[in-house]
Amino acid sequence: MESVVVFTGKDRSTMTQEGGSGHWAARDDRISNAEYVVCVRNRREQWAATDLEHGTAFLVGKIAGTTPAPYDGRVIIKFSEYAEINVPDSWKAITGGQRFPVAYIETNKLFNALGIKLESLEWKPFQESPEQDEPRSKSPFTEAKEWLAKQLNIDADSIEIHIRA
Repeated sequence: MESVVVFTGKDRSTMTQEGGSGHWAARDDRISNAEYVVCVRNRREQWAATDLEHGTAFLVGKIAGTTPAPYDGRVIIKFSEYAEINVPDSWKAITGGQRFPVAYIETNKLFNALGIKLESLEWKPFQESPEQDEPRSKSPFTEAKEWLAKQLNIDADSIEIHIRA
């Protein structure tokens, strides 16, 4: 079984407001079949949280699926429970410093590399902010894909929109 590692500038408070960790250009099916998400601090963005050193793993979440992000083609990784961790220099150790901010890694290999025993983590329920329950407006591309999928009786994920300028 595999897990997902994300390189994020967002802290837990922001994830609570957004309903999980996002907004990732990642495969929904692969994330939905994964066990855990490990969040690693990326401080390279101007807006990034400055609570931890760059590359520090700070959160493990039990994946509960995904939801579409407000940006076309991106997802939010939802989790039911989370545990706080603090493992410096994790991104490079886990991924070799890859540039793409999402990595899929075999679960045992991941937690061995972090030096974490899952049974020793203190799990807390992940609760989304109430505003998460409000419906989000969809992008015109998402609406077009859904309309076309309905007309053709196919899955909207099978449709790609390409624009040539």
